[in-house]
Amino acid sequence: VYNHPAYAYYRDKYTGGNNPPDCGSFDGVTGIGNPGGNCQNCPYNKFGSGEGQSKLCKNKRMLYILREGELFPITLSLPTGSLKSFTNYVKSQLSRGRKLNQVVTKITLKKATNASGIAFSQAVFSFERMLTAEERNAVAGVSETVKAYAANLTPASLIDDEPLVDPETGEIIEPLK
Repeated sequence: VYNHPAYAYYRDKYTGGNNPPDCGSFDGVTGIGNPGGNCQNCPYNKFGSGEGQSKLCKNKRMLYILREGELFPITLSLPTGSLKSFTNYVKSQLSRGRKLNQVVTKITLKKATNASGIAFSQAVFSFERMLTAEERNAVAGVSETVKAYAANLTPASLIDDEPLVDPETGEIIEPLK
């Protein structure tokens, strides 16, 4: 129903816990925190600033997904490795005159490998169908509510609480209790 950038920079290497990032951005333009400022000119948002050729600033996208039969959307923090797939899907839908909040999108996982040879799960997006007029009306109200919610997010909202996903099976790995 809605999506936006979510950038997060951690000065110290992540060692677990729920620490907010030192700097974060929800528009991909202006970072809030330290170092803050213009994301485009930030040295931490450049390839090669992190390990290997990665960026120190993690570029993600927050997707608010309304599943069939549910009243409230779930949030998917789309990692860097899936951004290109999402961008290509968005372009494909827009080129056909379709807005994302007017279609049913299927999201699956495929196994991929990064430049360092590390396997990870990558999201794959595919068009299923157009929403009916009734569904579009219902989604429109949810979209506006989510957009207002997202406008009030802070860098602390970027705390990584994503589930672990098995790259072989795509299954969510539950933490031990």
